[in-house]
Amino acid sequence: MAELPEDLVLSLCNANEEQLLLDSGLDSNASEDFSIGLRGELFGEHADGADDLPSVFAATLTGSYTVENLTIKPEIRLDSWSDDKPYVDSDGEASDSLAAFTVAAIYSF
Repeated sequence: MAELPEDLVLSLCNANEEQLLLDSGLDSNASEDFSIGLRGELFGEHADGADDLPSVFAATLTGSYTVENLTIKPEIRLDSWSDDKPYVDSDGEASDSLAAFTVAAIYSF
């Protein structure tokens, strides 16, 4: 049996009887000041007698760069919806996917 990496995190949460969340991730320290992480999440609705309820798969890539007391965290997230089209693209058309880029700056003192 293959061994899982030490930095793999896998959690399963059942918020209630109608929603399911599966979350897993890998983190790696590329250097003393820089680390990178990849997280996958699956959000799904479920109900008795229903087979084709919508779900969302999300993949997030996060970097973390620290300079003294300042930490910069760029993040790229891709969401993909299974059947419905809840997102709107730049042309105002319905879309089943969403891409987002965010940056956080954290200063500790």
